Amino acid sequence: MGAGAEYNPTRKESLSLVRTSRTIDEADREISRLWKKRVETIATGASPHPSNIGFPSLRRRLEDESQPFLMLFRNGMGLTQEVKDHSDYVLAPIEGKGYNHLSVRSAVAVILDRLLGDRSGL
Repeated sequence: MGAGAEYNPTRKESLSLVRTSRTIDEADREISRLWKKRVETIATGASPHPSNIGFPSLRRRLEDESQPFLMLFRNGMGLTQEVKDHSDYVLAPIEGKGYNHLSVRSAVAVILDRLLGDRSGL
């Protein structure tokens, strides 16, 4: 066990769940195989898309724990239009005061908090 695993065992546990794939299709097939169910794909990005879904709507959709989802993020120029057009959902962009583009790490943190974070105290 490395020093990082000793320092932060929950990170090691979380990262043990990570799997890599060469393509989105490969990831989709593997998740479908594991869940024995079709995966619903969620694309993200900083630009509006005609089929955007808002955070509250997607949050409710994610409550169905029997449904597997594949959420796609990309840094730099973002996901291609083709990927967005072939996704089941395109998450609405994060709205901010005077900014629209975040690092992918920051965007993932905000998105996961909005979708999966505890909202009971709000």
